Formats: sequence, structure tokens, C-alpha cells
Amino acid sequence: MPVHLNNILSISDPVNHKGNEQKLFLSIGFLPDGFLYAILDADAYRYIALEEFKIADKTSGFNHYLSDIQTIISENPLLNKSFQKVFVYYHSPGLVLIPQKIYREQEKDQLYGMCVTPDEEGQIRVDSLNILKAKGLYVIPQKISSLLHQFFPECRIRHYGTALIESILASQKLERWQADMVIHLNETHIEILLLENQSLLFYRSFNIQFFDDVLYHAFYVLEKFGWNAGDLHTVFLGKIAMDSREYETVRDLFGKVSFPDRNDAYRYARAFDDVPYHYYYNLLNLNSCG
Repeated sequence: MPVHLNNILSISDPVNHKGNEQKLFLSIGFLPDGFLYAILDADAYRYIALEEFKIADKTSGFNHYLSDIQTIISENPLLNKSFQKVFVYYHSPGLVLIPQKIYREQEKDQLYGMCVTPDEEGQIRVDSLNILKAKGLYVIPQKISSLLHQFFPECRIRHYGTALIESILASQKLERWQADMVIHLNETHIEILLLENQSLLFYRSFNIQFFDDVLYHAFYVLEKFGWNAGDLHTVFLGKIAMDSREYETVRDLFGKVSFPDRNDAYRYARAFDDVPYHYYYNLLNLNSCG
């Protein structure tokens, strides 16, 4: 059993576990403070399982984190099924977005190095953002890449931010929901996006320790663009509850605040009814990013 990761959420629908004949898609998320996954019954396009693990001791180190994830993947019966497709997002602060029209593959190392100090133990990866018409450059540690390909040789890896950007822009174009500002919250970091006419004006990830950090970064960004929070429709994604003090605070500060509805392209097992959809927005839309 994992020692340094706590299982904080585990839901599944045993009625839908039909065995190896079932066509399944797996979505996996690597975050600075944990690991999570969701399983989709691709025949019914129905989510049937979701689990999340959080680091219990943040001083335990990267190798212990990886060791626990390896244990989870190898011992969890749900993760030992045969998956037709496996999608992975990895979160790192150093995402560099380059317009597609000026990107040159042979220059990716120089482009990334101009913006971020490269990690000698990692490899630079490139995501295509088809809606944004851009390339996303980032580094994934070699140990994580090796672990993933050990268990899931054909997995499709994306950066957390490129998956988030593409799914949000797709929602705007399909008019599932609209927003001027999107704030995606996790315990250790947030992502802020500014949108105008269904296009992305700004994206950045910020590290946080307290909720006051969220407000500081949000108003800092708005000040740079000359936008007034009271005039905006702000959509919140991630870990913020409607009955929380944090929600009451943002409701008072921003003109209109909302959470997105479930993506109706999917169906959801009954066990998902107890989980606010916006908590796991990025994970549950990952497989639509290709």
C-alpha cells in the first residue's frame, strides 16, 4: 500500500465493470500535490470510476511520490484493466506558449530556454493546441515519463495547461458556457485565463499557499489589463465549494460568478452525483483534447 499518498476520494460503479471485453479510456493526472485518475466506458461514453490521492507528507521527496504511484498503478485492480486509450496530463509551472505560425521544431530547445531554465533531467515536450493555433513547450521529468511508458506504452501525454486551455476554448466555441475570466483552483496552484470573443488573451499558472493569494494574483492580472472585476463574468473551476467562505468572498468581489455544468457529451455513473463537476473539470475533459 502507498505510504506517502492518501486516498481522499474513491468512487466507482461496479454495475459497469464488465471485464476485459469492455472498451475503456483512462485519464490520469499528475499534480504537484497528488495523483488522480478517471475511467470512461467508451461504448456508453459514461464515466464509471474516479480516484484521487494526495501527498500526506510534503517533505517525503519526489522519489517516494513516484514509488507510491507505481504501487497504486500496479496493485489497483481498476488500473490493471485493458485500456484502449490512455490520456495523461502533467502539471509543471514552466509552460511556454508559441504561436503556431512562428514555431520551428528545430528551435524548440532555444525557444524554451529563452523563457524557462531547462531541467537537465527532463525532456522538452511539445503539445499542439489546435483551437488556440499554438504550440505548448514544457519539461516532464524523465522518471515520470519512464513510469508512464512502463505501464501504459501508448499513453498520450499533455501539459495540464494545454489540456485546460483547449477544453475551455472548445466550451466557448460550442457555447456550453461563456466567461470573461476563468480561475482554476488547486491547493498548491491556480491557473488564470482571460477570454475575449471566445479567444484567449492571457494564461498563467501561479503558486499559492492561501486563498488570499488567489485574490492577489487575480486582481494583479486584471489591473494589468485594465479590467474591472465587477464588470466580469468569472467562472471558477477546481476545488471551491458553493457553501464555502471563499465562494462568498468571490461572489462579493466579482460581478457574476458561476460554475460550469457537466459536459453533456458524456454520461456519468450515479456515484458521480455526489462530486461537484467543476472539482475535476480538467481530468474529465482530458480525453477530448486528443
